[in-house]
Amino acid sequence: MVPLDIDKQLRAFEESKIDAVVTFEPVRSMLLEQGGRQLFDSSQTPGEIVDVLVVRESFLKKYPQRIEALKHSWFKALKYFANNPHLAAQQISTRMKLSPEETLDSYIGLRLPDLKQSDDLLGNGKQAKLLATSEKLASIMVDNKLMVKKIDTSVLFPVND
Repeated sequence: MVPLDIDKQLRAFEESKIDAVVTFEPVRSMLLEQGGRQLFDSSQTPGEIVDVLVVRESFLKKYPQRIEALKHSWFKALKYFANNPHLAAQQISTRMKLSPEETLDSYIGLRLPDLKQSDDLLGNGKQAKLLATSEKLASIMVDNKLMVKKIDTSVLFPVND
């Protein structure tokens, strides 16, 4: 395994410095354009590869209104994307360095949870749907020597009163 920042993956592939890469959009589409072949994607393991937003507890306590505004904006953007996919793709495509069509294609198969689904994933303590996933990941990382010892992932899912 070779640790490689996302912005260096495409060049390393083009220069044959790597044979395979774990990546995400927009690099995925660029690699496919360069003749790469997709062997696996997260749709084959539903619910196991999840992006999350993490903030320090001190920041959350100091600026709770900013976090609420961020969450509100995120879910508003998801709704806009669902209702106006072509317009949203035009706006997103510049940042992703893809065409609007490629941008839309890059979202095929992605599950973008709404507020309720996100709350279910993050849950309330032992009720969090992501708890089992995080425990499994911690074990895999220890087995592959990516972590020295297994951590207690339940601390990531506090009980909300």
